[in-house]
This record gives sequence, C-alpha cells and structure tokens, in this order.
Amino acid sequence: MISVPGTINIRSIEGRFGSFNVGTLECSIGSFTVKDSSIEEFDEGSYTGDFVIEKIKPNSYFHSGRMVVEVRAFLSAIMLKRDASPQPVLAESFEQDPLEEDMADLPLGQLAGSGHPTHFIEDAPTLDEDSTLQSLFGFLYPLGNCVKLDPTINRALFRQQKDHLKANGYRFVASEQHWVKE
Repeated sequence: MISVPGTINIRSIEGRFGSFNVGTLECSIGSFTVKDSSIEEFDEGSYTGDFVIEKIKPNSYFHSGRMVVEVRAFLSAIMLKRDASPQPVLAESFEQDPLEEDMADLPLGQLAGSGHPTHFIEDAPTLDEDSTLQSLFGFLYPLGNCVKLDPTINRALFRQQKDHLKANGYRFVASEQHWVKE
C-alpha cells in the first residue's frame, strides 16, 4: 500500500444498470482509473486529498467496438481536505459499468457475490415501507440524521442505498464520506 497526495476527477455515467461513477486519479506516480464502490457516493467533480492505493493493475474491456485498456488503482482510503468541494470536470464519452464486470462470470440472473436473482428492492413485493427499508439498509436501519454507507457490500445494493438517500433529503459530505439529512 502507498499513500499519495493527488486529485481524483469523478464523472457520473448513465449505464445499463443506472448511473455509476468513475474516477481518474492524478498523482505523482501516474494517472489511474478508479472504479471502486468508495467513489459511488461522490458528486461529479474534481477532489483534492490523500489517497491510499491498495494495488494497481491493468484492466481491459470491449465497448462500442473498441478495446479499452486502462491502468486501474484500487483505493483502500480517501482522505479529502475538510473544505473539499467538487470542481467541474470534463466527461469522457465511454465507460463500462463496473456492475457489468461483476456480473460477467455469473449465470444469467445472478448478482456478483449475492447468489440472488438480479432485481432491485423496488421490484420486490413489500409488506410495508419499514420492512422494505430494513431489507435495503440492514443494520443501518432505522436511519439517523447521519448515515455512513459501507462501499464493500454488493455494488447494486450500494447504489440502491445511495439513490434512496439522495431521493429522501440526504446530502453526501465528501470530506467526511457520510450522508447528512437536510
């Protein structure tokens, strides 16, 4: 592991499974693609801070008749300055949704690591809103005024949690990496 100061440029992209974030980490040792769950909560923009890189490895995929080769950094921690606010960043035209990568080697209809059919909580039959929220957030339910999501859970579930918080009056505080009820 190595800790480096740098800037991460985060873009939101609309994919087959909904929107997802990708980042480009610019630091003294190079420029790397970041597609970790840890950046899913961030708004689009450019953030400066210190980044703990767990590993670096090449990755490739096909998209729109092209083969894309990238050097990917896997982050174990992001430490932004307290006053960090996103600066505008230019978007690129193509990216593969990381959820597609997670699902690539699974039988049709299963999510990576879950063994469950691919459906979203909204599609599941619900007894009431409390039980739906409890199944969505697990031990985090009931939600307080400050919520810290776990980006190591199943990526599809993590996105559902993030989308629910956004839709229900929570704001992501990037420097603290938690959600606050407004």
